[in-house]
Amino acid sequence: MVFTLSAQLSVHQQDVRGVASPRDNLVLSASRDASAIIWHRDAPTTFNPLVALTPSDAPTKFVNAVAYLPPMEGGPPEGYVVTGHQDGIVRVWAIDPNLSEPLHVLTGHTQDVCSLHTLPDGTIISGSWDNTAKVWKNFSLAYDLKGHEASVWAVLALGGVQFLTGSADKRIKFWREDRCTRTYTGHNGPVRGLVPFSDIGFASCSNDQNILLWTHEGDIISTLSGHTSFVYSIAMLPSGDIVSAGEDGTVRVWRDGELFQTIAHPCTSVWAISAMPSGDIVSGGSDGIVRVWSEASERAAAADELKALDDAVKEAAKPKADPNDPLKDIETFPPEVLNTPGTTAGENKIIVEQDGSGWAYEWDAGSHQWKRLGCMRAPPGKKLFGGKFYDHVWEVDIADGQPKVQLPYNNGENPYAAAQRFIERNNLPMVYLDQVTNYIIQQAGEGAAAGMGGGGEYQDPFTGAGSYRPAGSRPAAAASNYQDPFTGSGAYRPAPAPAASGASNYADPFTGAGAYRPGPASPPAQSSFADPFTGGSRYTPASSNPSSPPPVTPAPASISLPYNNTTLYQSHTNPQALHNRLQDINKRLKDEPTTSGLALYPEEAALIEQLVQHFSARNGRPAIGSQHLETLIDLLGRWPPDALLPIVDLTRLVAGAEPTIAIAQAPALIKALSKLSGFPAVEPAPRTTIAMLALRTFANMAPGATPGAEWVLEMLQLLSKIPYAQLNSQQRIALASILSNLSVAAQTRAFGEEVLNTHAAVIKSVLQTETTDAEVQYRVVMALGNMLYASRARTTALSDATSLRELVSAAVNRIAAARPERRANGESVLKLIGSA
Repeated sequence: MVFTLSAQLSVHQQDVRGVASPRDNLVLSASRDASAIIWHRDAPTTFNPLVALTPSDAPTKFVNAVAYLPPMEGGPPEGYVVTGHQDGIVRVWAIDPNLSEPLHVLTGHTQDVCSLHTLPDGTIISGSWDNTAKVWKNFSLAYDLKGHEASVWAVLALGGVQFLTGSADKRIKFWREDRCTRTYTGHNGPVRGLVPFSDIGFASCSNDQNILLWTHEGDIISTLSGHTSFVYSIAMLPSGDIVSAGEDGTVRVWRDGELFQTIAHPCTSVWAISAMPSGDIVSGGSDGIVRVWSEASERAAAADELKALDDAVKEAAKPKADPNDPLKDIETFPPEVLNTPGTTAGENKIIVEQDGSGWAYEWDAGSHQWKRLGCMRAPPGKKLFGGKFYDHVWEVDIADGQPKVQLPYNNGENPYAAAQRFIERNNLPMVYLDQVTNYIIQQAGEGAAAGMGGGGEYQDPFTGAGSYRPAGSRPAAAASNYQDPFTGSGAYRPAPAPAASGASNYADPFTGAGAYRPGPASPPAQSSFADPFTGGSRYTPASSNPSSPPPVTPAPASISLPYNNTTLYQSHTNPQALHNRLQDINKRLKDEPTTSGLALYPEEAALIEQLVQHFSARNGRPAIGSQHLETLIDLLGRWPPDALLPIVDLTRLVAGAEPTIAIAQAPALIKALSKLSGFPAVEPAPRTTIAMLALRTFANMAPGATPGAEWVLEMLQLLSKIPYAQLNSQQRIALASILSNLSVAAQTRAFGEEVLNTHAAVIKSVLQTETTDAEVQYRVVMALGNMLYASRARTTALSDATSLRELVSAAVNRIAAARPERRANGESVLKLIGSA
């Protein structure tokens, strides 16, 4: 089934900036018309406003965000509405049509409150244009979260004293109380929304048009791309589907990591999205309408309303014709026709460029080229500047004794964007932004007001359809009553762009529709000092809450060989969610006649239950025995590939928690995982994630490797056949961890020359291919150093060592460029190569 319109809630007079839908019969909306409305469902397709909430002390201030707070002891029986306002105040109202003023007023922010999230225990977290987030408990300030360099557009309370914030500085931060313990980088634009994944981490959306799926450790496991403009809001349906809303006027539904449905709206922007318990979707648009969408036929709107919506969407999509266009009666052509030679000398064509201007071209037979003759499209009132036409081109002074410069502007364009563009073009200080913006507003009058939202749909200066998107800068201040989140006294001034996260481009099919998300990488717990490895799989101390991201442990600046750290992938985010997923899969297999024989036997189900209890409980855990892993290996060969992700992840956990059990069954385990992953070939989805988990399982086994164990050489020979260039970033780091962990084991165990040389051959293959991921290079360079150190101590020859000098030298330079403190470690490996 696809989503169709169920209801349209039309009372707001301006943009709907926030929506919440905590119950199937309750919708909350927040608008720029200075009101929040409580809507009650009176029939399947009918909602009526119960009350409009407008504070008497701020009757004209925008309401930017809204959230629901469940009933609390001694409070209103229907719960609370929490609203975030332009005046920087968070207000808490009773859901009671007889009460028209807030019960609680939470002050502390100095600029607009633009994001809210709540928890059933009464926790409220708010984000603001003042670059902070604030946590409120019992309606009093509990924590002040300071650290972002720009507006905090997204907030998420994880439970207890843990929080996530997303900002216009492109960063996401994890907080424990008021301490930031982790910063996530990966987006190339302001972060606009956050939503939790109960069994893996969270998802984020951004002005960069992407949705990223993260583990709590910082791994980006999937990127969802499909929106054609900024993505403002994101929500999770009960089914596990992701829904998003954006500046392209659409709501998009993502299922199994793929775009499932695009729901077009007859408005410029869809600002907000939320999910009902029933799975219905609520959206808030720039046309002031709240819409409810449903897959249930009994909640579909009437046919005439569906047709009216369809007509409105089509009308909104039509380009607006200009009756004064001098080319309206002339045949025009797109620029692509200029790639085709003319037929006769002097042949003319009118070309309409992408910016809408029309230009006359003539075929020059002598030079065999189309030559531009001049501009043909010059509608009345338009002026040419830089090859484009504008409603206004003003001559302005920027300095005494300097020639005037031209300031172009189009009516309806955001004046902040035009001012920003002018400042960048003329290399002016950003402090002039206020002055230039005010000049545009004064000169353009109603034309500028349209760009600000006056007399029509509001378009945010950095989010509207016509917004300017600078390559590497931010505005600094704003003028008029509306204050842009990127401006004001605390305006964001960009630092050099952060390093991009090592995310692959593949869309994991296991990350949508109720899919199980495997636990994130967990690093070494065996070393006596902190693991200096960084990236998504770096070591982080165990948390008292297994579903929460652990704090970051700083890495030592340098170490000496041998390098004695191991990386174990043994963390688990939500074993119960894994268990639920397994039960769903098992039920599906059991209910289908053709697969009923594959379902779990009672004794297998009991063993799986024990594994889940082991990884869930803090005390009194059931012991893991060989029979548990035997069951998993049997299922790896019995269940269909699309059902095996949770089984593979349980296998990874067992190998990390009880490596001796995994090593005892290593041949069968390696064979099963290799076959399932498609090794040595690199298979596309759905085997992509399974292959990554298989490599992580091998990494968990590697520290227990012993001389003479055939599986060690078998595993290395398998790795040597895998085409490294085809691996994604998460697979590559896992492979590097295998090599590193084996090299640590080699310090206390005398592996034979065949193992050492095969290990070196895999390292060589990695270094011949890997030129961008400094973390992978560091791990394999140190792994080589360990093996050289071990072979020298035991006078065991490493035949191919000297041939690696050039590759290692280049890798060390790249490593040092990313982490200068690591150069000494890399050079120590080079010295060992020289003495080999």
